[in-house]
Amino acid sequence: MNIDIYTGGLAETNAYLVQTETSSILFDAPAGIYDWLESRDIKITHLLLTHLHWDHCHDVSFFKDVEILAFADHDEDLILQRSFKERHGIDLDIKPFQVTQKITHEQEINIADIQLNAYHVPGHSPDSLAFHCPEESMCIAGDVLFYQSCGRVDLPGGNGKQLVDSIEKIMFNLPEDTTIFPGHGPETTIEEEKKHNPYKTIA
Repeated sequence: MNIDIYTGGLAETNAYLVQTETSSILFDAPAGIYDWLESRDIKITHLLLTHLHWDHCHDVSFFKDVEILAFADHDEDLILQRSFKERHGIDLDIKPFQVTQKITHEQEINIADIQLNAYHVPGHSPDSLAFHCPEESMCIAGDVLFYQSCGRVDLPGGNGKQLVDSIEKIMFNLPEDTTIFPGHGPETTIEEEKKHNPYKTIA
């Protein structure tokens, strides 16, 4: 299995492309990812969203005839278009899209030859998901857990206690050799974050 990383958009958001012999899965869709894939003549079959904040789903509407999986339905307040404009004076033009499959907590997802376990990990956003691939010892973590940091909780729907619980009860129960691919910044491991992450300071 190959994994490629794309970083784009105003928030420098990471997207991850996982390819095997029979499948191409994209995790999150920041600004520019559609053109990046087009330039490489890569067609994805599934788009999995870690959460619906604007920077992670900016390009979702460009993908046609693609299965879109997320915890919650499309919600403008989660995408935060209005509040982003109010705070920063920048108008986001994110087109509507339809989630084709809702994901539940601890759901097993099988896409061709890839098996994932999805975990609901709220705190940064009410709909945050982490996708764990046991066979590859990796987890696409969205904005839950970063290298020596964690997701912010001051956005609408954010909750510090929930995020601490998600990290302690779910993320830190993954095997310590699990590589964490976060929504922003460099990759890390569960072992590293157990030792050095100051996440409890947000509670």
